[in-house]
Amino acid sequence: MAEGSGGGPPEVAAEGGLLAPSRRGLTVGLVLTITLVAFEALAVITILPAIKDDLDGISLYGWATSAFQLGVMVGIVVAGGQADRRGPVPPFLAGIALFAVGLVVGGLAPTMLVLVLGRGLQGLGAGAVPAVAYAIIGRSFPEALRPLIGNRVYGCDDCQLVCPWNKFARAAAHPDFRVRHGLDSARLEQLFLWTEAEFEQRMAGSAIRRIGWLRWLRNLAVALGNAPHSEARQAALRARASHPSELVREHVQWALEVSAGG
Repeated sequence: MAEGSGGGPPEVAAEGGLLAPSRRGLTVGLVLTITLVAFEALAVITILPAIKDDLDGISLYGWATSAFQLGVMVGIVVAGGQADRRGPVPPFLAGIALFAVGLVVGGLAPTMLVLVLGRGLQGLGAGAVPAVAYAIIGRSFPEALRPLIGNRVYGCDDCQLVCPWNKFARAAAHPDFRVRHGLDSARLEQLFLWTEAEFEQRMAGSAIRRIGWLRWLRNLAVALGNAPHSEARQAALRARASHPSELVREHVQWALEVSAGG
């Protein structure tokens, strides 16, 4: 879904970027925290076969992973809601605390069952931390830095590009892994004009559906604003300029102003 970036306005340079003194600590802290969570998840998966042998826990082997993933799902939902209602600090600290307690429980686990419980606690924290981090980014980083997002719709778009393991990727035979609804070749303006019913139908069974149609439109509006100017993109943005959602209208207006100025 990437089609090149239209470049950023001079306001980006004026703001000093992500590592400007006023936000350097926040940027570094968020990156280190997310990296810690991701590294722990990968490390445990790598050594899980040895842990299973040490704890004689083949019957609960699958639950050591499933408990973590279930915890992540719950943590994302709960922490995201709490961040909206109470601000990001309480759920972020709670997520870090749960993650740390889970690490201790898992590291000292005498049995596979205790390890599974620890993994569940880790999952709650691992889900809460990135969910709140996104809220912190939205509240703390100025609008002038939006061009740095480029025309990516999701951060995972960039993850796929930089992950070194992907150089070994092969097309999977199983239908669940096939490209759906032409998303590998769809243009941003086409996706932006999907109705809510089309979004729900085409994203059924996909993790993308979790953010909902309105946030899908928000992300696409930013991507369209940062993409090279074209009449088709301008028309798509103008078609949503009077959208009932304030979230969508605000980002559409920003995209129209940026693309008109570029």
